[in-house]
Amino acid sequence: MRKKKNSKGSSVLRNIMVLIFLLLSSWIVWLNLQKRLLINLENRGIEQMEAGKYSLAITSFQQLFIRLHKEKDQQRVRNYMADCYLAMAENPENKYETSMLYYRRLYRMAPEKLPPAVKEIIEKENAKLEAAN
Repeated sequence: MRKKKNSKGSSVLRNIMVLIFLLLSSWIVWLNLQKRLLINLENRGIEQMEAGKYSLAITSFQQLFIRLHKEKDQQRVRNYMADCYLAMAENPENKYETSMLYYRRLYRMAPEKLPPAVKEIIEKENAKLEAAN
């Protein structure tokens, strides 16, 4: 009779161990799927950027950015978006206002990538706005 109690206890312990193993395995698989999703989003954004589809690339990078937790990864994606805004701003078909809109977005994201003349214009506009308030 005692052996039956031990076998029941060991079967419960075995079932708990199997459950823990399955949970850990599922968690590892889920983490790998999430990592793959992030890699795919970044690759899609880069492909769109290289194809000249900057607005689509920015959308992909924004989706990626909100899912990233490490500062170095966020900075890399910010640089991609800044490159897209710079390319969109320097499109010769744009009107002045449209280009300045993209330059302002670039200024908020990565002011070091702005051409010096444009940076000066934006800083003067910001100073005027601050003085008015």
